[in-house]
Amino acid sequence: MSAYQSKHARSLVAAKRQGGKTYTEQSHPLDQKAVPHRRRTSAKRGHRRGIATLLVCLVLLIAVAGGLLWYGHGQVAKSVPSIPSAAQSAPVTTILPAAVPAAVTADQVPYARYYYYDASRAKRYVAYAAKHPKLDPSAVVWQVDVDLDYDVFTHVESVRDPDSDTPLINKHFKLAKDFVPKHLVSLDSAQVRSNVAAAFEQLAAAASGKGLSLTATSGYRSYAYQEGVFDNNAAKYGKANAYVAVAVPGFSEHQSGLAIDVNGLLRGEDSETSGVGGWLHQNAWKYGFIVRYTKANRALTQYTYEPWHIRYVGKAAAKTMHDQKISTFEEYWVKYVEYQAPA
Repeated sequence: MSAYQSKHARSLVAAKRQGGKTYTEQSHPLDQKAVPHRRRTSAKRGHRRGIATLLVCLVLLIAVAGGLLWYGHGQVAKSVPSIPSAAQSAPVTTILPAAVPAAVTADQVPYARYYYYDASRAKRYVAYAAKHPKLDPSAVVWQVDVDLDYDVFTHVESVRDPDSDTPLINKHFKLAKDFVPKHLVSLDSAQVRSNVAAAFEQLAAAASGKGLSLTATSGYRSYAYQEGVFDNNAAKYGKANAYVAVAVPGFSEHQSGLAIDVNGLLRGEDSETSGVGGWLHQNAWKYGFIVRYTKANRALTQYTYEPWHIRYVGKAAAKTMHDQKISTFEEYWVKYVEYQAPA
């Protein structure tokens, strides 16, 4: 064995004693040129391992940061209430049409734009609209405002300002039992307020000029008198028929001294377009009267068609109803009496 071989053998034994790894820098003196190359390779591998380690750390850091953001978002989301549905939403402050108050619930926006909207009736507007889906929002508001969403006689209010020319008297608004209008005067075979009598005389004179005769056959009726009228009709035709044909005492416009029944009119189909009835429909407003219970509005007035029943509301009110095409006094009362229309 040469000296070189002996030295190499001793290196192998020493390497085995150190753990059995023979391919170390100390055990490879065969090619002195290979040592620098292995050192460069090892350095490159170390450099690559460093970059890989850095990338792994960076990925882990991003993952941790993402986790923290996700957790934080979850905690914030838990602290913020979910947005409720439109029907249950809290007051909103989003931009609404100019006429709508700044804070109304989403389901009230269609109604709140009208000046006669009443927030205390909010739930009633929605319920009434659900029962009448084809009804315009404006009509929903004014009809609820006069309690048409309630069954008749179940939610009764006292008539407001009964001495004026424009009190609302119907199956939801009642006159006091002892109410008697002031300044009653005789008119044909009836009694009415003095200003109503003067207006009717002008109306009758105008009709006479057209060859038509108008006579007042009924005017003011006391509570007791109306009670007898209703009871007689109920006994003759039954209460169900009496309720839609005759006013219950206290709920009659006749007690106000503002209503007149005129002669010669029946429930004929042509009463609104021909003869005395047709003329009244076209001209009564000019003298401060309206035909109170028309065919088209039976569901709103809750009375059968009465072509003979005219009601004095005053020239200004009658003209507004005519010009604005308002066909029921209930609608006029909400928009121009109970609430003041904006200028």
